Amino acid sequence: MVSAALDPKDPRLQRLNALRLMIRDCVLEDSYRFPVELDDAIVLSATGQEWFERVTAAVPGLSPSDAKAAVFAEFIIGKELTFIPESTDLDLAVRVVGEDVKYRRINYPWVFGRELDDAYISRYGNEPQSFLGNSESLQLLQMLPQGVFQVADLTVGPLGMLVVPEYRCLEPTTCGPAIECLDPGCVGVHHSRLKTGETLCGRAYQAILPDVPVELALGRLVQDLSLPDDEYFRTDNRWGLPWLLANALSESERRTLLASLLKDNVDGIREFVGRHIGNDLGGRPAARIAETVEGAELFQLLLAVSDRSLVLKLEDAINENRIKVARTEIRRPLRSKHDNGGYFRAESQVSRLGVRFVSRLGPTAPVALKHLITSLYAGDALEDLDWRLRTVPGGDAMTRLDNYLRATPPRDVVAHLILDDRSRLLAAFEELRYGRFRIPRTAEEEAELIDRILWKLGHPLDSPESPDAAVRQYRQQLQGLLQTPGGFGDSVGRVEEIRSVGINLFTALEKLLISTLRFVCWTLLSDPYPNERHKRFVYRRSWADRFFADTMTDPSNVPKGFAYDVEGRNSLGVLIQSFRVLADACEQAVESPQDFLREAGRVPFFSARSSSIYTFPFLHTRLILDLSDESRQTLLSALREFASKLETGRVADLRNRIAHAGEDFPESGTISAACAMIEQALDVLVENGLLPSIYTCVGQSIDSYSRKITLMADGRGREVQLVSPSELDQCGLPGYERPQMILTGARLALTGEPVRVRYEEETEFTAMWDDYLIYASQASDIQELGSE
Repeated sequence: MVSAALDPKDPRLQRLNALRLMIRDCVLEDSYRFPVELDDAIVLSATGQEWFERVTAAVPGLSPSDAKAAVFAEFIIGKELTFIPESTDLDLAVRVVGEDVKYRRINYPWVFGRELDDAYISRYGNEPQSFLGNSESLQLLQMLPQGVFQVADLTVGPLGMLVVPEYRCLEPTTCGPAIECLDPGCVGVHHSRLKTGETLCGRAYQAILPDVPVELALGRLVQDLSLPDDEYFRTDNRWGLPWLLANALSESERRTLLASLLKDNVDGIREFVGRHIGNDLGGRPAARIAETVEGAELFQLLLAVSDRSLVLKLEDAINENRIKVARTEIRRPLRSKHDNGGYFRAESQVSRLGVRFVSRLGPTAPVALKHLITSLYAGDALEDLDWRLRTVPGGDAMTRLDNYLRATPPRDVVAHLILDDRSRLLAAFEELRYGRFRIPRTAEEEAELIDRILWKLGHPLDSPESPDAAVRQYRQQLQGLLQTPGGFGDSVGRVEEIRSVGINLFTALEKLLISTLRFVCWTLLSDPYPNERHKRFVYRRSWADRFFADTMTDPSNVPKGFAYDVEGRNSLGVLIQSFRVLADACEQAVESPQDFLREAGRVPFFSARSSSIYTFPFLHTRLILDLSDESRQTLLSALREFASKLETGRVADLRNRIAHAGEDFPESGTISAACAMIEQALDVLVENGLLPSIYTCVGQSIDSYSRKITLMADGRGREVQLVSPSELDQCGLPGYERPQMILTGARLALTGEPVRVRYEEETEFTAMWDDYLIYASQASDIQELGSE
């Protein structure tokens, strides 16, 4: 007998366990037979041999290889292993089973991305089924590439069954497509189970299952073979990285990553390609190899390197803009099917600052920062920490640290306790495990490194720069030149210097006017609650661009003689006038509110109940009609006042005189007056919340009555307080954790709350999932797909 007092860290046992999971959890055709060589590869223990004889007698026609596959898949019976690990020829078993995987006699579902769901809907419609029969399952899988999974260091996929250099937990599953429930009262996602065929091996396996249970302690040891404690109990568990690569990167982005790995032959990936795809291919240029493979084959190749290498190369590609991740974008692996994030349900995420793994059970950033600090100052170094915090109240180093962390901004904590010491900074890089970290050489690099460390620990991204920052900066710079002693004089150099700064100022101003017009037009005149759930309270530039162009070129909205160029070739004068035109278009909608009433069937159910404590103020398909009268009039007056101030300052005329060389260069007083009016006009936008600023959450407080104040701030530090719970909580407004644009001057009728829209930047990631949302009706936006 072979005792099951197994060592869960034994690499051979881990790989054997991986093999039996690949054999057990797959989709086979009816009457499939395992290769005869499996009989030679698997050497059974006494217990295994006993059950081999029992199932052979119970299942007529059962071959030795099928009988051994069934007994081996059970792994433990009672207290004993069913096989002898040292005698079993693992390499032979992997090779012969891998051949059947490669040629799809053994099938696995391709569960990544949206292809499985799309294939199901194209074949069976969007009515979820609890399971598919074997023939239906196989027909569905034939529409897709071979599935890719990995347990321990053993992967399966279109290249067969291969050993790779990294330990992962991506267990095979027969869970099929994830389909949104059509019942309007159900917000769940239904997974259809795929069914394997009726095989003699399957009958033999079923003959074992009912008889002999495995002891609980032994069962846990078997689980530890694929779920080792040293990773399972980490809040930054990394097992979700394959899901991030597949469901948060497009195929072209994965190809970019593969080319980067091949270029430097990371972890010997070129030799891996040569062995498993072809020696002739392995010697070709990296980009050529990457172009040759696609889909599941490309993905399985990515798993042929370590997670550390994957993260480093992915972050390099993001830093060099070969993979474009937007300023406020946080990508999560959407529609991941039963991904295992360990005890803390860690999720892999990527932003412009790199890859991180954070718990989905709740925020852990403050604890993670403290843990990092205490790890760096462990042992004798604790005295150094005590000295550094000597002026902080507390009786010992840890008490002082707690007080310091509570009162000090995290950026200052990192700068003072980590970046001040080079050796400690290098140690921090090791503690953070994964990522591209470099010793900073400039103030800018140091600021970026602090952002990166905080992001890795779980802190949110900061707000982007305020949209008026460039205009104010150039205005201040120009004003400074005008106040320089000596004035213009006869210096041609001084005139050219003023002209250069002036052109920058007016270029930035034109850009600001366009973005403000686009934002205000979309917010006030579009339907905030369209039929498409993923467009509700969402701002995307491409949507707003099209809507604004249509509004500015609609003859019913614009005065005679006004010509707006949809290609963007508009003078500053036209852009200034557009603010008046926009205000007039809003007033036209206000004059005929009955034309924009929302259909009764499109009003949410909670609003139709007279007893509801929640309200739905979006009763029209033009938001301007659902604002309070005072707010509406104030906003329209502000749009006209903004245009008036720029016209009074003759800003458009000044822009032309500065930009064009000639004798008509404006006087210092003229430029100064125009600059003053630009500043006043910007203040009008700020005062009425009309700037297209992006706000992020910077603080929350809650009292004993459950009243919560959420503080949102833009890149200039302008703050907005949002109060919750709110009577609007059921409307689908963006959550406070999302980047959003807040039109603070637009107050909804009967609530006093400002209008908020979620800000979404468009990348290859959003393009991957956009039309998926059309039939994923319960998910209100792309990020919500990640939280089934």
